[in-house]
Amino acid sequence: IYLGAGLLILTFLYIWLRKSSKKENEEQEIVNELAKLNKSEKNTEVEEEVENLQTDKKEESVNVEELMPLTSTPPKKGKIKKEDFKDFNGIKILLAEDNIINQKVVLSLLAGSGIDIKLANDGKEVLEILDKNTDFSLIFMDAHMPNIDGFEATEIIKATPEYSHIPVIALSGDVSTDDIKKMKNSGMIDHLEKPLHMGSLYNILYKYSQNDKNKKAELNVLNTNEGISICGNDKDFYKEIINEFTSSYRNSAETLHKLIDERKITLADSLLLDIIGVTSNIGAERIQDIATEFKHELKTNNRESINKLLQEYSNAVEELLIAIKEFN
Repeated sequence: IYLGAGLLILTFLYIWLRKSSKKENEEQEIVNELAKLNKSEKNTEVEEEVENLQTDKKEESVNVEELMPLTSTPPKKGKIKKEDFKDFNGIKILLAEDNIINQKVVLSLLAGSGIDIKLANDGKEVLEILDKNTDFSLIFMDAHMPNIDGFEATEIIKATPEYSHIPVIALSGDVSTDDIKKMKNSGMIDHLEKPLHMGSLYNILYKYSQNDKNKKAELNVLNTNEGISICGNDKDFYKEIINEFTSSYRNSAETLHKLIDERKITLADSLLLDIIGVTSNIGAERIQDIATEFKHELKTNNRESINKLLQEYSNAVEELLIAIKEFN
């Protein structure tokens, strides 16, 4: 009896221990699974946070890029050199910069390029210059200047029809998001960081001077349709006028050269005014454009630029005389 009872007790203990061990194993498995789940949730939270940060950063980057257009890649390979700026020979730049050292840096970089640069020390001077002369391909505008700063000056420029077409490029050492927004809101179309680098400067000049150069290239030597229309569609009358131009202004380039050499600037200015009037009536667009630029340039007393325009004018007269002869 006692032996049977002992076996029964041992059997019971064995069954109980197995159940207890199995329960412990199940509990441990549950603990392990909970630990895995908790770790997975934590990792998911971290991954979501990282993804959110990356998204925010990406959105911020896109917003900044949208503020100002990227400059075009220059049509050259390799490092830009000082002599490469001769590609922009003949364009006119209004440089608004109150720092004398920065002025000298730009003038030095573009020296010998044939680019004509007019300096302004603040926004007030910029507006005074533009009131007298609007013949500029680009305006480089320092954002922070005394009297009238670059932002305000640009807003006025863009609100003035006579010179709102001139692209304004910001010059600034501050490239913060807020400052770039102010540049765009004021009407600045692009920006150059200070200190200036030759590659960036070349890119800007290439990008924004092309339209100006293409516009001049499209001007007609002799737009006969326009000229005949101005003459009331009377072709014979038009021929009479263009032949009168040949008689009166055939030697005008030599006359201008002589007047300038003799420092008779008032007489040279008067002659150019006559030429502008006559050429506008006969459809001689190219020579009219050159004469208009020439007239403005006489006031600057820049002999290098004046000599260049004198040569351009002389060539344009020869082209016009040939065109008139062919039309007759």
